[in-house]
Amino acid sequence: MDIISRTKLLDIVKHCEGPAVTFYLPTYVAGDRKQQSPIRLKNLFNQANNSFSETEMGAAEIKSFLKPVQKLIEDEFFWQQQTEGLVLFLDTINFHLFRLPEAVEEGLFIGNHFHMTPLIPIYQGNGYYFLLVIDQERPKIMEGSKFHLAKIDEIELPESL
Repeated sequence: MDIISRTKLLDIVKHCEGPAVTFYLPTYVAGDRKQQSPIRLKNLFNQANNSFSETEMGAAEIKSFLKPVQKLIEDEFFWQQQTEGLVLFLDTINFHLFRLPEAVEEGLFIGNHFHMTPLIPIYQGNGYYFLLVIDQERPKIMEGSKFHLAKIDEIELPESL
């Protein structure tokens, strides 16, 4: 899972140039439905391709613009490592990809800016906290949110109590 900070989202929005395409996609961690994810993205890709073909962009320009998404569709290794959802932000300069901890409704949004509204529920009540694990062997400090808990290795703690 990729943690999307508020700062990162603001940075993505601030540096958006040209047409902005946002792909939202529910993905599956395991099971038969897991193979649907690249097919769903391909369908959204085709919708984006069709939308741009109705504009003044030429076929070669559209192909070049959407190439990062096309490469992702074909990346079998990528599809083996999914969470509950996926969001892609594509503009003329950048391509950002984030795995989400919650399922999102499938959607394609094309405009002058990225579509962020489906991300709002993920951040409601997403307070970060620290957890001190007291153990006679080795104390640890953990950082967590409602979606993850990870050990912090950068802090030097005493070897034992």
